[in-house]
Amino acid sequence: MRKIRTCNCQNKNRMKPSQLRKLNKPSIDSGENFNEKKLTSHLYPYIKGIINCLNVVSTAINMHPTLDIERVDASTKVVNLLLMKCVNDLRSLWILSKKGYSIQAASLASSLYESFIQINYIGNNNGRAQEWIDHTDPKWLPQSMKNYTNIVFEELAPEHPELSNNFYAVYSRLCRAKHGNPLLLKNHFYEIKGSNIIADYGPENSEDSIELTCFSIQWSIRFMNLAISSFINKHLSVYNLPFGELVEKYDRISQYHEKLEATYRQKWGNAININ
Repeated sequence: MRKIRTCNCQNKNRMKPSQLRKLNKPSIDSGENFNEKKLTSHLYPYIKGIINCLNVVSTAINMHPTLDIERVDASTKVVNLLLMKCVNDLRSLWILSKKGYSIQAASLASSLYESFIQINYIGNNNGRAQEWIDHTDPKWLPQSMKNYTNIVFEELAPEHPELSNNFYAVYSRLCRAKHGNPLLLKNHFYEIKGSNIIADYGPENSEDSIELTCFSIQWSIRFMNLAISSFINKHLSVYNLPFGELVEKYDRISQYHEKLEATYRQKWGNAININ
């Protein structure tokens, strides 16, 4: 039986890292670069939406005045923390989407949903914020995301009881990507060429992948619109601030989202039962 020889690290003839990289081509890096060019035409309006949304969120955060540490209440602390997490999540969503990582983009979108729901749930309620701060269970949030969702939409739009189920259905679809649910995952990573089926990791550019990315982005923008609306009404409005520029940016991104949603529906219809 032939033995497999291990590498002798003292061997002067061992391959250099640059030689190893040549053997591995085409690499994931080159696949990402190829995808970024190929996906531009499909994703440009959605990527533009993320950039505009980032601008609105960062503008809102930066408008909050600096407060003395003794004057910062619990809700201000928690909501600002969650918004700053949203900025990083949006930036990551942008990077992953344009490179072709739709499963990971959807996972981030589910995280943005969780942040948006908590921002709206807490609002300027210091009791709810303190419950969040005092939480000690590493496995669960203080309440289930379903409970949070029901409470938020009961308070946000009591005249539209269907919104809670509709938004939670969106969240459920995004979570299918995060948790590797077979209903979603089986449509990814495989490609049929002739009589062969090929499985591969790395970035994707299939129709299923593009659809999931567009779904994730346009709903992430919707989540952030509602989060920023809550932040303006519950936190920024108590200060005598010049809101003109922020409100103008907010209105623009809201209108832009409506166009994105119409574009998505025109191409793919309702991926799930969302009114």
